[in-house]
Amino acid sequence: MQSAGVNLSELGLASGFDFLGRATGWAYSFSLIERSIDDTHGRTLMIGVMNTVFLGVITIFLSTDLGFAIGAARIARNLSVAAAAAVFVQIFRNIPLILQLVFWSLRPFCRCCCAAPPHWRAKGGSRPGWRRFPQPLYRQHLPPVPRQHRCLTPPR
Repeated sequence: MQSAGVNLSELGLASGFDFLGRATGWAYSFSLIERSIDDTHGRTLMIGVMNTVFLGVITIFLSTDLGFAIGAARIARNLSVAAAAAVFVQIFRNIPLILQLVFWSLRPFCRCCCAAPPHWRAKGGSRPGWRRFPQPLYRQHLPPVPRQHRCLTPPR
């Protein structure tokens, strides 16, 4: 163990928990307590744990309410409400959690189906009917392909 400490000190690297007392320089948007960019790593860690516990408690209550509502809808007398709740339960029960995680985590990278792009809103126009599917964000940053290089377009 001493050789590791000697080697680290020769390389100018510090080990241990001394970094918890140094300022982070990070800006973050949500916190339950007052914070600043000069907070220490230890305080930032504490804020992260507090935020995690807070969001966990909120999620537990909301998921309990949602589960109760879906369960009540499954035994409803209205056939369409009961069928919709049964379909919801069967879909989420039969899709593996890892696929749900991938789907919900990649969803922010696609444009929303309902929102018109900013340049259409700026002109006062609405979303054209032919574009019903979300377009990936990476297509916004690609230059347009010149007409002569498009394979499926007949030449003019």
